[in-house]
Amino acid sequence: IIDDVNISGNTRTKDFVIRRNLVVEPGMTYNENVLRQDLSRLFNTQSFSDVRRVITPSDKEPDKYCLTIEVDEKRTGSISLGGGLDTNTGLFGTAGFIDRNFRGLGQQLSLNFSSGSGTLFDQRDVLNRADLQFEARFVEPRLKQTLNSLEVSVFGRDFASFQVPLAVERRFGLEAEIGRPIKKVPHLAGSVSMGVEHVNVREGDSSEIAAVFENAGIDISKRAEELVSTTLLSIAPSLIYDTRDTVINPRRGVYTAVTFRESLAGGDCESFGSLTASIKKFIPVGEKSTFMATGKVGGNVLGEMPEFAAFRLGGARSIRGFKEGAVGNGRGFMMASAEYRTPIPYIQRLTRNNFVNNMRLATFLDAGTIYRNTLSDTLYNRPGHAVSAGLGLRVMIPGLGPLSLDYGFPLTGVGFNNKRQGRFTFFFVYL
Repeated sequence: IIDDVNISGNTRTKDFVIRRNLVVEPGMTYNENVLRQDLSRLFNTQSFSDVRRVITPSDKEPDKYCLTIEVDEKRTGSISLGGGLDTNTGLFGTAGFIDRNFRGLGQQLSLNFSSGSGTLFDQRDVLNRADLQFEARFVEPRLKQTLNSLEVSVFGRDFASFQVPLAVERRFGLEAEIGRPIKKVPHLAGSVSMGVEHVNVREGDSSEIAAVFENAGIDISKRAEELVSTTLLSIAPSLIYDTRDTVINPRRGVYTAVTFRESLAGGDCESFGSLTASIKKFIPVGEKSTFMATGKVGGNVLGEMPEFAAFRLGGARSIRGFKEGAVGNGRGFMMASAEYRTPIPYIQRLTRNNFVNNMRLATFLDAGTIYRNTLSDTLYNRPGHAVSAGLGLRVMIPGLGPLSLDYGFPLTGVGFNNKRQGRFTFFFVYL
């Protein structure tokens, strides 16, 4: 029986911030499984480099025990200047600030600015144009010391559209999300986000798009259906079920999310609603390998979704081996993926460097299809469905997150006048 729970090692983080992540409390029977989840929850706050527990006999009650949670704090605030390569944004530079333990209260504050040269590989339907992005984000994991969490973000983006061919998108807005775990169902949480966003879609290359319409035998007047600008007021309830052992590099567990988003539009744009669902299953193989299966589905369920909000397949985050959006854009989609990750063979015999030893080789198979295709699919004769396979490398970059570098090869047709050839894609999954 636990007589008392003590906290030690923290100099900046307030005691109550640590205690609110603990289920274990005085009077409970010690349970290693429950405590392991508590320690994992603390570690996932990214405020500590190590979290340990020490059990000693109680001075007051000889048949009871005192539990001490020892933490090693790490520096949580940082200013970053960097850059790299991304399939969508090309050569990019970033500047930012983040503190994952703001004021020692477990809050997160981040500011990020990035600029890219434009899509790395030439695409007939995407402008080769620099993009600009800005985001400020604040997260309160325990609003007013309740189980409710609050996330607020302000953003602005100006970029070559992957949704509307040869167009430029400018978006800026504000979004707030309140989430809460559902106590009666372990690992289940619900959230509601509300936001306002202004979307401006404008012409990027009038002469080139006119030639595309002419070659497709479609009247250029229909271009106005693609160039829609509006202000959206949205509300989106979600449910998330998450049993992963860790957020950053999971090896076991399930992650499932279901979201309904209702968007009220102004101007010439019709209000619309969409429903999306995804599931990821992680299965450990051997001591360090992992098999991951993913399924995703989404559809326009209310109103008529504008083309800038349509679902797209093809690219680094969906069907690898295809250009971004090259499989198709539509008002519904379905896709699945299987991936096997394993350490580089014999690498630990060559080096003890943790950065190298944490790398993972990956093999994957992707498949998906688009429903209710948009006008741009007709213009570029996109196939609407695809299957691909390939190899990849997963690298954990400190401060940025996992880097996914993949080479995919299409196993199905890629549309009219497109060569069926392998393609590299790479992107960061930001923490």
